[in-house]
Amino acid sequence: MSRWFRVYDEMLDDPKVQRLEAGLFRVLVNLWCLASRHDGRLPPTADLGFSLRLDPAALETALAALAAAGFLDADPADGSLRPHGWDRRQYVSDRSTERVRAHRRRRAAAQGADAAPPAPDPAEEPRHGQRPRRSDRSADRPDPYADRCRDPVLQAFADGSLA
Repeated sequence: MSRWFRVYDEMLDDPKVQRLEAGLFRVLVNLWCLASRHDGRLPPTADLGFSLRLDPAALETALAALAAAGFLDADPADGSLRPHGWDRRQYVSDRSTERVRAHRRRRAAAQGADAAPPAPDPAEEPRHGQRPRRSDRSADRPDPYADRCRDPVLQAFADGSLA
């Protein structure tokens, strides 16, 4: 399942972000992606190295630099790393799963209470720009497209005599 997280456009004017070296900025964004996958926490260092494709020394250097710059915080409860301000910027309301489930429950309950007529089948209706099916056209009306066909064989097919 693909997830998303919030990134704010104020980052463009944040000197703390803009002073990061390009490789460190890439690591930071990838850490945000990992935090999104793990409910705001970063996985253990061994897993981080694999996910970021960094050897242990490069990973430790990057994590230390990001922590010193104020982008990472250690959780006092268990010592795990978290992006700074993650909970303040990522809202539980951004997750639509429970909201969609509640909507579906309400809709099912409402349909059970007073059953609405079934929706028309889109396969039965002509699409925009298409001719209606011959069976949908009135037999007493001439085909409005018949005069567009000059080939006698195609005209006979359009009239229904070859069908």
